[in-house]
Amino acid sequence: MHVPAAEPFLETLHQDIENRLLPLGFRTVRRQFTPQPPGWYAVFDSPGHIVRFIWDGKDGRLMLRVYAKRKWMMKLAKAMLGRSDEEKLAGELLLSRNELAGLEEEQVIEKCADLLKRHLTA
Repeated sequence: MHVPAAEPFLETLHQDIENRLLPLGFRTVRRQFTPQPPGWYAVFDSPGHIVRFIWDGKDGRLMLRVYAKRKWMMKLAKAMLGRSDEEKLAGELLLSRNELAGLEEEQVIEKCADLLKRHLTA
């Protein structure tokens, strides 16, 4: 993937992720692109999970994270222990600038799809 030409690809990747998540009951709750430094941030939410898609253009890093929402009993137990984290990281894909440079766009899309399949399908 040629990093300077990332914006059109990020739009394509975002659309692919969204198309995979919408049938699973997700909705897009945040989507943001910043030109300087280049960045992309999108959040998808469902009753049981949160997915965050992040492109950090300054560091040249692509991140896709799947979080499982905690059940109310676990939230209560965590609150009683003084912690308020409502999500637990279930899966993560991190691709550095060097890794991205060695991959075709289709390979990046497939890696993201694999992560979503592993952590969001029964």
